[in-house]
Amino acid sequence: MPGEPDSNRTKAAHRGMPSAAASSFARFGVATLAGRLAAAATRFTRSDGPTVRGRVIRRVDPGALSRVVRRQPWVLVVGEYGTTVLSSLLVSAVRASHGTHETRLAQTRAEDGTDGVLSLLADRTVPELVVVAARPGDAVDLLATGDLPRAIVLFDSSGAAPNPRYAHARALHRAIGGIDAPVIANAVDPMTVLAAGSARRISWVRGDRGYHDQLLCPGCGSILTGVDDAETGWRCPRHDYRQPEPDYRVQDGKISDADGQFWDPRLPLPGRLSLDQACFALAAAETLGIHAGTVFVGMRKTRDALGRFGTVTIGETKARLIAARHPAEWIDALTVIDQPTVIIATDDTDLSWSWDCDPGALAGRAVIATGPRAPDVTARLALAGIDCRDVPDLSGALAGHRGGVDVLALPGAFRTLLRLSGRS
Repeated sequence: MPGEPDSNRTKAAHRGMPSAAASSFARFGVATLAGRLAAAATRFTRSDGPTVRGRVIRRVDPGALSRVVRRQPWVLVVGEYGTTVLSSLLVSAVRASHGTHETRLAQTRAEDGTDGVLSLLADRTVPELVVVAARPGDAVDLLATGDLPRAIVLFDSSGAAPNPRYAHARALHRAIGGIDAPVIANAVDPMTVLAAGSARRISWVRGDRGYHDQLLCPGCGSILTGVDDAETGWRCPRHDYRQPEPDYRVQDGKISDADGQFWDPRLPLPGRLSLDQACFALAAAETLGIHAGTVFVGMRKTRDALGRFGTVTIGETKARLIAARHPAEWIDALTVIDQPTVIIATDDTDLSWSWDCDPGALAGRAVIATGPRAPDVTARLALAGIDCRDVPDLSGALAGHRGGVDVLALPGAFRTLLRLSGRS
């Protein structure tokens, strides 16, 4: 009939939407549906549903990541490790700032990559704030979407291989230099200082970390001096490249805010590493306009971080889950174990770095290694004179414990443990 819409172009116009935009919107809708179906199928394959969903969405609609990132305010937390706990502390601080108001907040896990981000943000309900945790390479891709995060937190780059680490630092340097977003950066890590050096607005944080592996100047390759100097910090002997003076710091178990006031964090989360993460979360929250007192009220309610440090029941065994994929996390985890039985749950991750960690805290405990890399763990502990029983099957390793156990788990094993406990 005359005057009736008889084409997709006319229908789009009647909705007030250009044809190209309508086509793009429709493609995103199809991609989201395909991703949802793929995620449902992973229940039978034991694959990681969110990652599969994001991968399928991206395959159907290559521009989907840029589209979803632009839909809501977000904060980017970048690091090779520790980003999930840091993000959880920040989410708790933001939630506390809203008081009794129910606020829909969201956070992602760095191990899920940009596919995990896409999967989370593809939902129709748009969060008021998303805290996106990412490895450095994924962070560059996220910043390339063109949307401006409300803050960028650069936690730590240690643990990565030297060449990719330098390449990521340079890529982040270029990406950050092209935008006007506040940056919170680790003053103790020379490579992170390089990445943050182009920021227009920056707050430096000095934590109390016990692990570092960056001994060379990123600019000239000279051996840095003062790496263990708690007062002045590292510096290059050949040119003016040195540890920045911090705006926030961890000192004697307390955390200073931007005004120099020290707070007793009293965190439920254990370990020295959590103090560093809380210091970064404080800096990010103050950048968002949240008062330090409110930040600590929120962080003190954080008893686990997406399952990390949470206690779950699997079968008849109560297990406290400690995720650790990095030497710094392992060193810290070994200081907080308090059960007589410790299970080390591995996946396919290379464990050559475990030789950098002193396993002495495991002496005198019943230690069980499980998973694909259990023989590597057993060999490492044997050299340290620590007995370790190899139980290949994770369910078998968890069976038969009347008391509680501490489980140190690599990412793949950690996800399996959450699934077995019904928390995935």
